[in-house]
Amino acid sequence: MNIPLTAWEQIGVVVLFTVFVIALLKWASTRERNWQSFISDRDEVWQKWMNDQNLRENETLCNVTDALARLADKLDDHDKRVDERLGVAVETIITRASEKMENVRKKKA
Repeated sequence: MNIPLTAWEQIGVVVLFTVFVIALLKWASTRERNWQSFISDRDEVWQKWMNDQNLRENETLCNVTDALARLADKLDDHDKRVDERLGVAVETIITRASEKMENVRKKKA
């Protein structure tokens, strides 16, 4: 046989259950805020590191670009000198060939 609880006992059970649920929700809310704070702090650290890394990479790429520009200038200067020397060599060869042809003609004549 079940004896029903009195009204005061029922109110006590409901109040205890309500206090337990409220305490559980408050605890979960506190943990959630702590977790969000942790994630936010971690994200800020990563963002700062990423910004610093991007700045370092940009500086390095600028240095590489400058080095490539200097190398291109040196190659252009080298190409000009080679063209000049090649022109002189071709003229020398043509002159010598002409002189040899002239000598051959003189010998035949």
